[in-house]
Amino acid sequence: MKTKFLAFALAAVPVPAFAQFYALGTLNVNTPSGNSWAYAAANGMLVGTSSNKVNGVDHGELAYAWTPSGGMQSMGTYGPDPSGHTTSEGLATSNGVGYGYAEKWVGGTDYGTRSFSWDPVHGMQDIGNLGTDSHGRANVNVGLAEGSKAYGVAQVFTGGGHGQSQAFVWDSVNGMQSLGSLSGINGSSTPIAVSNGNLVGVSQTSHGDRAFIWDSVNGMRSLGTLSTDTHGNGLSYARAIDGNMVYGYYDSYVGSVDKGTRAFAWDSVHGMVNIGTFSTNLSGQGNSRVTSASGGLAFGYCEKWVGNSFEGYQSFAWDSAHGMVNVGNLAIDASGYESTQLTGSDNGVAFGNAHSASAGPDHAVIWDPVHGLTDLHNMLSSYLPTGWTLMSTDAMKDGWIYGRALTPNGIRAWAYYPVPEPASFAAVSLGLFGVLARKRKK
Repeated sequence: MKTKFLAFALAAVPVPAFAQFYALGTLNVNTPSGNSWAYAAANGMLVGTSSNKVNGVDHGELAYAWTPSGGMQSMGTYGPDPSGHTTSEGLATSNGVGYGYAEKWVGGTDYGTRSFSWDPVHGMQDIGNLGTDSHGRANVNVGLAEGSKAYGVAQVFTGGGHGQSQAFVWDSVNGMQSLGSLSGINGSSTPIAVSNGNLVGVSQTSHGDRAFIWDSVNGMRSLGTLSTDTHGNGLSYARAIDGNMVYGYYDSYVGSVDKGTRAFAWDSVHGMVNIGTFSTNLSGQGNSRVTSASGGLAFGYCEKWVGNSFEGYQSFAWDSAHGMVNVGNLAIDASGYESTQLTGSDNGVAFGNAHSASAGPDHAVIWDPVHGLTDLHNMLSSYLPTGWTLMSTDAMKDGWIYGRALTPNGIRAWAYYPVPEPASFAAVSLGLFGVLARKRKK
């Protein structure tokens, strides 16, 4: 662990007097080379996946939970395959409990994947399934958690289902319950984001996949789409929810010609609205997608087109008052190429990765409306272990920032706790409107 004093408006909670950087290792035994990835964090716990090597021999991957005080702990596995390999991944966490999935092998027989909950006291606990096939096999994959509930996708073999993958909700009292689909028991559905018990995702219909919103009172409802081909077929995907707003993207058609994806915003009053894109090629083809939303803002990225030349990706922040605003870049190379991809956010601060001025890997970035786009690798470079490049920011929660680094021994997860100015996220968000307005006038 290394420390550095930095003034940075990133959290509304009390923080240490000095910033703290943690270079996470792996679960390997007597093996320096290997990888670890950071996937999700909450309440000071990070979950992810680590390589599992013993004395230089690869034994697969293991889910881990990491805290500053306890370090990296294996969340376990459901047994190795006949070759001795294991596969488990930590994908979600809430209230000090980690969630993930693991391949299940018993006596050399593959029983699919099973999802689990984990805490330091009870260890790994199977959270169940929605039935199995005649051989006892099923696939259950948890990916989201909020409060005491976890959400994911499981094959349905009950009530007339025949192995379709459908969204589920689980808690320790009620167990696992299928949320169905927009086309009934024989359709599929996938949850993608949750906020205050409202779940959004994508579900199969007879005319293509549609974005949905679900809650425990009203069940699953289609958000529709803004465009279809001449046969009425089209696609829409919900990717984020913030308050009463849902965001995602849909396929845009002119006649039966697919012109790529366009970002949308939806609420129950106005329905689905196209929020635009920065550019298309000369045929009107291009892609814009929302990836996350928080603090009253939606974030995502658009393809950059100059004529018919594809020149990378540009990320945006959007709200209804100011529209889509380019968050900038770290570098544009001699050919005009740039790439900034904001993949997530927390309380109005976005994170992801961006093409850097060097010829090496992308750099980890965060963006907020006061400081703009910040290159975390450059900001922390003098405090990194030798040979480390912070290449992506993958999660933020409770003031903590987590990501991946390229190192001499492989990809490694990292954690960083910045020192904020005496201001909350809320105060930062209020300053957004003036910042965005100034940018749009330029």
